[in-house]
Amino acid sequence: MMNAVWSRNAVLYEMNLRQTTSEGTLAAAAERLGFLRDLGIDAVWLMPHYPIGKVGRKGSLGSYYSIRDYRAVNPEFGTMADFDAFVRRAHALGMKVLIDWVANHTSRDARWLAECPSDWYERDASGRPVVPDGWDDTAKLNYAYHNGGADVLMDEIQQTFGVPVDYYIHVDLKGFIALVDELGGVDIEIPLDMNYDDPVQGLHIHFSAGYQHLDGQETMEAVRYRHDNKSSPNYKANQWYTDVQRGEFQREVLITLAKKVISWNSLTKVTSFLDIFNSYVETNLSLTDMAYFAEQAAEEHDRRNQIEACHEAVLRAGAALADEVRTCVANLSERACQISKVKHLDWSFRRAERTGEHENEDDQCQPCADTDLFLVFRLFLFVCHEFIPPYPLSAVYSAVLAKSSFSVYAAHAASTLR
Repeated sequence: MMNAVWSRNAVLYEMNLRQTTSEGTLAAAAERLGFLRDLGIDAVWLMPHYPIGKVGRKGSLGSYYSIRDYRAVNPEFGTMADFDAFVRRAHALGMKVLIDWVANHTSRDARWLAECPSDWYERDASGRPVVPDGWDDTAKLNYAYHNGGADVLMDEIQQTFGVPVDYYIHVDLKGFIALVDELGGVDIEIPLDMNYDDPVQGLHIHFSAGYQHLDGQETMEAVRYRHDNKSSPNYKANQWYTDVQRGEFQREVLITLAKKVISWNSLTKVTSFLDIFNSYVETNLSLTDMAYFAEQAAEEHDRRNQIEACHEAVLRAGAALADEVRTCVANLSERACQISKVKHLDWSFRRAERTGEHENEDDQCQPCADTDLFLVFRLFLFVCHEFIPPYPLSAVYSAVLAKSSFSVYAAHAASTLR
């Protein structure tokens, strides 16, 4: 799935309405949008704003994801008119709004339970809606795929969202494990210590941060990790690992696997790959399509790595340039001091001729505001500005300013270029 073009360099702000303002309402949050826009925010990711179920409610406020009605607004936050006004305000500021719509389940008192056919929900032997993954304040929805397969699911998505669906891939998780094992495992950097246990799913994830070789089962566990159990000592320390970092890690694993699949060393395993594919994968993609997408994904990964390497090289070059300019400045500073001293001695000699008073020739001079030196700085900053545009000028010439006697002139030169 390709990200929308606008999102690639966008700054997103995840908004929890209860914490955004003291009022905790959509109307109050709308008043904060201008402030967020001034901070450079391009899009607001609005946490679930729907009515929360009362049956099995967690605490006094309940879970945002125990949703009674996906087409209504939680009265705590305001009305549908308030929601529409919030969106209009964001759009007027040139911002986008993303809503958190995760229809894997509903609350156990959702309107769909009363208004929709019973097979909208997965049910146990007694007819009660199934509880997903131990979330006992929710009821698990029965997806279109289970009733009619991929074709029905694609049709439902197109009718509901107006988004055409060209391809689908249904992969049994066992197939992912089998593929990784057939490839001899995967070497990957685990970004943090992972400790999570879910007895309900039989899922147990325990890894230390660092570069590791993982087999199929271990790889599946690592990519499924979201956070530690709350009882874990690292639970709070690992809060930086959000769905963004998780997605990046999953992408890194998939790209690494794709490269191994299409590598020369894997040619002898084609028959095994086909056996795994036929056993665990269902798709309407042709083999040619799959090879194309795998190659594109690998090329995109390489392209990003090349860009990152280029950025690092530019930074190194900038640092080296800064060192050279600092040396040049030091030399010019010494030269300016000598010029100043000569001028000072000349002035002292003339003064002595007039007054008969003499000064110590070893008096330390102060470097003059030499015009040539100012021009050197302007030239240096121009080079940085023209040839290293992705980086703020301060990142490149700060090393020069730190040790230069002419920081005032450099700062002035910088201001004239901005």
